Amino acid sequence: MEKWNKWILCLTIFGLLGFSGSVSAETTFRAVRTSSPPVLDGKLTDACWEKAAPVTGFKIQDGNKPAARQTIGYVLYDDNNIYIGLKCLEPETKNIKTAVRKRDEGTIYGDDCVELMLDPALSANDYLHFAVNASGSQYDRYCREGGLNGDVNWNGKWKSASFIGEDYWSCEVTIPFLTLGITPEVGSTWGINLCRENKVSGENSSIAEMGAFNVAGRFARITGLDANLKDYCYRVGEPDIAKEIKEGKLYAVLNIPVENSTGGEQRAKIEGFLAGPDGKVQIKSNTLTMKPGEKVTAPIGPFVLDAQGEYQYGLIIADAKTGSTRYLSETKLDIRYVPMAINLIEPFYRDAIFATQKMENIVFEVKAEIEKEKRKQSRLYVKVEKEAGGMLAEKEILSPEAVTKITLPCSGWPDGKMRITAVLKNVQGESAAETSCFLQKLAPRKGEVWLGRDGNWYVDGKKFFYLASWGYPEDNNPYYAAAWGNQPGKKSIIMLIFSVDGELITQAGAAGKKLPPEMVNLVKERIKQNRDNPDFFAYHTFDEVLPPLAITKELYQLLYEEDPYHPVIVTHDSLESLVTYMDCADQQDYHCYPVITKDKRINDLSRVVEFSRITLAAVRGTKFVSFLDQAFNYGDYGRAGDRIHNYYESRGKMFLALICGANGVTFYNRGLEHYPELYIGAPYLAQELSFLGKAFLEPDSTIPVKTGNDKIKTRLKEVDGELYLFVSNADMEPGEVKITVPGISSRSKSLAVVSEDRNVPVSSDSFTDKFDTFEVHVYTTSKEKTGLLTVNEICKKIEAVNQDRKKPGNLAFQMFEGD
Repeated sequence: MEKWNKWILCLTIFGLLGFSGSVSAETTFRAVRTSSPPVLDGKLTDACWEKAAPVTGFKIQDGNKPAARQTIGYVLYDDNNIYIGLKCLEPETKNIKTAVRKRDEGTIYGDDCVELMLDPALSANDYLHFAVNASGSQYDRYCREGGLNGDVNWNGKWKSASFIGEDYWSCEVTIPFLTLGITPEVGSTWGINLCRENKVSGENSSIAEMGAFNVAGRFARITGLDANLKDYCYRVGEPDIAKEIKEGKLYAVLNIPVENSTGGEQRAKIEGFLAGPDGKVQIKSNTLTMKPGEKVTAPIGPFVLDAQGEYQYGLIIADAKTGSTRYLSETKLDIRYVPMAINLIEPFYRDAIFATQKMENIVFEVKAEIEKEKRKQSRLYVKVEKEAGGMLAEKEILSPEAVTKITLPCSGWPDGKMRITAVLKNVQGESAAETSCFLQKLAPRKGEVWLGRDGNWYVDGKKFFYLASWGYPEDNNPYYAAAWGNQPGKKSIIMLIFSVDGELITQAGAAGKKLPPEMVNLVKERIKQNRDNPDFFAYHTFDEVLPPLAITKELYQLLYEEDPYHPVIVTHDSLESLVTYMDCADQQDYHCYPVITKDKRINDLSRVVEFSRITLAAVRGTKFVSFLDQAFNYGDYGRAGDRIHNYYESRGKMFLALICGANGVTFYNRGLEHYPELYIGAPYLAQELSFLGKAFLEPDSTIPVKTGNDKIKTRLKEVDGELYLFVSNADMEPGEVKITVPGISSRSKSLAVVSEDRNVPVSSDSFTDKFDTFEVHVYTTSKEKTGLLTVNEICKKIEAVNQDRKKPGNLAFQMFEGD
């Protein structure tokens, strides 16, 4: 209990430091249910608006001063929609600037317009952003990182209308719940912001704290949304497309993953449509019953298509009894029929055999989308030939399956490129389908890097724990294994394309061109400078803002061909970017930067969990996944109310990402010299991660860890017979947790808690421990001396520096920007 109290003391100190700036109380108002929705004409004259509670008190952007020209908001709802009305008081309506714009045209922000921001899950990170000008034109996007980034490609299904009156202009908006991505976590209180851009007076205003616009942590709260939102809780994945050619037509069945998160049994009609370039629309549906929490794959089709190519794809989930729509989405699908294809299983990374892999066999699958009866009467012939000519291996299979797995010995093959060919021959010996792919066996080279099936990087055949620092010379400690630039004793990562080069590539891509010759030469020159360096690790091409997809793929292919020995890294700030550019890099670094505000002792780090889940599902074990941590204060860049993360939050993010499945981490320590949280905290955290890296390199244990709480995230490893159990409370609520690990009592009667200088007793394969908000504990059966300071000791060191700067005699003390 004494150590628990020390933890609370340490965290309380951080909380006090975090409160060094004043924070105003958040605005809260209530939505009103309506039985008669408004007629959408923009006039706000319907009787239902009279029942809505007026939302007033619009403040000048980034200040507490009331706007000179006020706006009045109204919020209504029913079981299907949320309705928002805004009346913008304006005595000079003749001077209103507005025009009819195309959907999602950015020039709307040059008009008199209103902006609506909805954060249904109260995430203070992700929200939907809608804008309407005085002419009724629309703009929408999906926002993340608390408002720092947005995706305008997101298109919601909503309606709006505007009206210009004598001394005001007004707007009415209808937003269906089905377009908001409702999850089981969404309750009756949402985050909301109502904003106005007044081009007549030149002032912007909002209802958020300090008149903020796109700062989700400062949104107002709207309560009373007591609709049955659970009905809209469906998770839908990307369809797997089964294709077949019959009588010259392409038949496609969309197998759609659907999860019923509504909390009850649902009889749902799942309806899909495909619209081709000619505008022809086909609609197919399937009706099925799903139990609560059940995940199913719903086959929709077959669609009979006249041509291969890109189709507009839409999906609707409706209640089978009432017909009420509960989910709706639209996107594009590229549907092409490939009668036969080869999928390399080993080697799986870069289609290359590295010398230090010591590979004895290659393994691949031949997938034939051929009718079963035709396959039964056919034989599959496969061969491997050197690119310059000469047979290396061949095999024949009678009556092949739809997917045929083939293993061929390769230990004696020469270095160089080779081709694998598969031919399906009919009873007459004629070719019915043929496909091929390239494979290469690389000559030995010092410093070669390849990805193992276990998700780890291997350098010269040895596992490498990826613990990196992004390119700040002052952030140099002996525990980092890799660093951007050249730091002695570390593997080097080179930022290949920087701002000027990136702009050239972007311009070329936008013009539909390929990489310009000068860029190709520049890339080749940089490759020559690094590829033969045994301490070189990887190329980093792009961060956050990526060029057009085709040109980014071309750059990756160039790097692959010129230097197959070293991987390519791309860093992402959004899941959309990560999924879109999946094939443009070998390592995917995701940074989801939770908002770190002064008014919270410990902030919500749950974005790490969601980003990890989706990232790992997207890479499907074919890419290395790393977590790039935020180590800077957005308050230094103009965002009011933010602070640097404290050591507790920094450690929590890093370990939570690793617990959720990442296999490496990168420190991005901007402002290192300014904050003891960084220049003291980062080296200690890197030291702890370096010590535990041996555990993260091992496969996940098959021993099931039980906690009875899905907010408790765990990852169990075994090193030389000793267990290492990583546990995080991925929740804002602290609590006591009982953890059960079958068989652990036979290994040890107590577990050491790494970096905490304490032990917990084990009884009947279980133990109980206390967890604060997003707290991490690392338990081990090992008795090894770690040489690590405790978290409590590190916190005290950081606190001492901050307190020392406050001492009498100092002319000024400022802990955070804006204080």
